[in-house]
Amino acid sequence: LSDSTLLRILAGLGGTPPELMGNPALIGAVLPVIRADFQLAIDLSRSAVTPVSMPTDLLLGSQDKLTSLFEDYAGWTRHSTAGCQVSVIDGDHFFIRSQTILVARLVGKKLQEFALNEG
Repeated sequence: LSDSTLLRILAGLGGTPPELMGNPALIGAVLPVIRADFQLAIDLSRSAVTPVSMPTDLLLGSQDKLTSLFEDYAGWTRHSTAGCQVSVIDGDHFFIRSQTILVARLVGKKLQEFALNEG
C-alpha cells in the first residue's frame, strides 16, 4: 500500500491518535512499523496452524469494522482443540482503550479459572 492509502485505512479504523496522524515526521517514522504489523497479520492468517489443547477466548468489539464474529470465528476455532469462547464487548476494533477495566476483569477471571483448574 502507498503511504496515503495506508493513512486512509488507519484513519478509517479510528485507532490512531490524532496527534500522531497530524504529525508528518512522526507518522513517517511509524508507518514502516504499522506496515510490518499489517504484513504480519496477513502472513499469520495464511500460515499453517498447530492447534493448542487449551480453550481460547476471543474478544470482539460490537461495532468492529475490521473483524466479524460470523466471518472470523471459524478461523479462530482452528487454533484450539478445546474450543473457543467469544465475548462481544461494546466498542469498535480498539475497544480495549474504551473498555480497559472490563477487558482486565475478563482476563483476570479467565486466569483465575485456569489457576483453579491447574491447581
